[in-house]
Amino acid sequence: MKLLGITRQDKAAFISVFITGFIAYGFMITHNFLTYDSTWNLYSDQNMISSGRQFLMYACRISSDYDLPWFNGLLAFFYLAVTSVLLVRLFEIKRTITAVLMGGFLISFPSVSSTFAYSYTIDGYMLAVFLATLAVFLAQRYRFGFLTAIPVLGISLGIYQAYFPYAIVLCISLLAVDLVFEPEFKKIAWKAVHFVIMVFAAYIFYVVT
Repeated sequence: MKLLGITRQDKAAFISVFITGFIAYGFMITHNFLTYDSTWNLYSDQNMISSGRQFLMYACRISSDYDLPWFNGLLAFFYLAVTSVLLVRLFEIKRTITAVLMGGFLISFPSVSSTFAYSYTIDGYMLAVFLATLAVFLAQRYRFGFLTAIPVLGISLGIYQAYFPYAIVLCISLLAVDLVFEPEFKKIAWKAVHFVIMVFAAYIFYVVT
C-alpha cells in the first residue's frame, strides 16, 4: 500500500540502512577514531579544489567544518537511506526482504565501511553517492530527465570523483536488466544514448566548474 507514493519496499530499504548502520558503525560514530588524515581535519573547510573536489566544501558544510562523528554519521545514514529507496525504484524491487537486503548491503559494503574511517568527510562523500544515484534515476525515469541529471552528476563528481564509475555501472546494469526482461531494442538504444549524453556532459560540467 502506498502513502504519498511511498511503498512498503521503500520504507523497508530506508529503515534497513539505519538499523544496519547502527549495528555496523554505532561504536564508531559515538567515538573518535583518528586516522592520519583525521588528525589535521578536526576542523577544516574541506577546500579540496586542488584534488578536483570543488564542491566538497559545500557538501560538508551542511553539517559543519568540525569533525563530528555522530552528526556526520547520521547524515551519511540518511543520504544512503534515501539512496537505497532510489535503488529500489530503479530496479523495481517488489519483495520486501530484497529491499531490506538492498539497504543492508548498501551501507555495509566494504568501500562504504572504509570511508566511515574518515568521519570528518563521510557526510559529503555519501551525499555524492546519493547525487550520482539521483542522476541515474532522473535519466531513467523521465523523458528529458537526462538533461536535469547532467548538473546533478557533475556536482557528485565535483564532491568525489570515485562515484562517477558507480553511476556508469548503474547505467550499464539498468540497460542489462532491460535487455533481459524488456527487450525493446529501440527503447533501450534511446535510453543508452541518454545515459551516454548524461555521462559525457556531466564530465564537461565538472571540468568547467
